[in-house]
Amino acid sequence: MNNKFAVSFSLGIQNSMEYRFNFFMGFASLFFPIFIQLFLWKAVYSHASNMNLYGYTYRQMIVYTIVAALISRLVATGLEYDINHDIKSGGLNKYLVRPIGYFPYKICVYLGGKVLSFAITLIMLLGVVLFMVYYFKAPISVSRILVFGVVLILAVVLNFMISFSVSAIAFWLTDVSYFFHVTALLIQIFSGGIFPLDIFGAAWLAFFDYLPFKYTIYMPVNVINGKLTLLQALHVIELQLLWIGLLLLLTRYIWTVAIKKYIAVGG
Repeated sequence: MNNKFAVSFSLGIQNSMEYRFNFFMGFASLFFPIFIQLFLWKAVYSHASNMNLYGYTYRQMIVYTIVAALISRLVATGLEYDINHDIKSGGLNKYLVRPIGYFPYKICVYLGGKVLSFAITLIMLLGVVLFMVYYFKAPISVSRILVFGVVLILAVVLNFMISFSVSAIAFWLTDVSYFFHVTALLIQIFSGGIFPLDIFGAAWLAFFDYLPFKYTIYMPVNVINGKLTLLQALHVIELQLLWIGLLLLLTRYIWTVAIKKYIAVGG
């Protein structure tokens, strides 16, 4: 039983390293939007009468921009397209008859594929933390770093659950590529991956409290940049676990209904 999950996990690692050039170019491409945003925020703060915009100092905004870009890369799945391909091509068939569920298989492959990304991202995040400590003189404790690590892991799992839930729409729609493009953009915005959600104002920020997206990027960033106390950070972990549990139940229900509509062809 455990062996099949270990094999699935190793397949994820192999898949992530299959195209090494694309893998490392994906990380290299992170720096272009980061540099653009850094110059943008530098210009905004230099012309602002108040050096505290939307509740962020210039230091916190710079840290937010860099860390949000790294976490966005880490939690990104692309899972919807893989699942859509399995549904449309009949690749889902083999998981209906083999002694391994589709969901456990996908999460093992996904986590395996994230091992190298997680290692590289942690090194980059460590560099950001050292930069904050020595250049910005930010008081970052070991306990805060540990809590951030837990929040980060749960953010990866939570975003997987979101992607898995969204992917089920492929059972009902013939062509979902444009739908996935739109939802990916909206989720990126609502999660705070492009800019802090505080920019939307208090009313929208309160609305985002009822959605799971902010707990994948926005909250993890604010744990490490010092905007949240350790007690508030622990509360973030509780809410992440709650959303993961709710989405697990929702996903099981959606897939139970959807699989009844599935016509096993091809494969």
